[in-house]
Amino acid sequence: MDTAAITAHLQRASMHEESASQFATDLPHAGWRIVMHFYAALHVLQAYFATKSQRIDPKDHQERWKQINRAPELCSGRGAKFRQVYSRLKQVSEQVRYDEGFPVDQEDLDRAERDLKTVHDFLDPKVSEALGAPRTT
Repeated sequence: MDTAAITAHLQRASMHEESASQFATDLPHAGWRIVMHFYAALHVLQAYFATKSQRIDPKDHQERWKQINRAPELCSGRGAKFRQVYSRLKQVSEQVRYDEGFPVDQEDLDRAERDLKTVHDFLDPKVSEALGAPRTT
């Protein structure tokens, strides 16, 4: 387990979430909230990977998906929901970044926020437990 990496990724996730709240009032750029939510989710996932005894440190999205697919706890049961929302966050984030005409509406913003919460709800207890913190759920 790489405690320093876990802490660094959790700090980056928090930074992205704070950035997302700054975009909340800037309507012309509101879609970037979705991008920030995705990158927060990505760093929560990276923190989770850093809890593993065998080092897992994917360097790109393709490698990250391979690691998700290799982890049964991320693909079945409650993990299937995690996989679904992480995939949706990634997809919409890419649409915001690369499709100039992609219309972002309040429903997209609300869904991204809920999806990030789902990622936290699923992975935070696992990360906390690995760090020795008591479970809160």
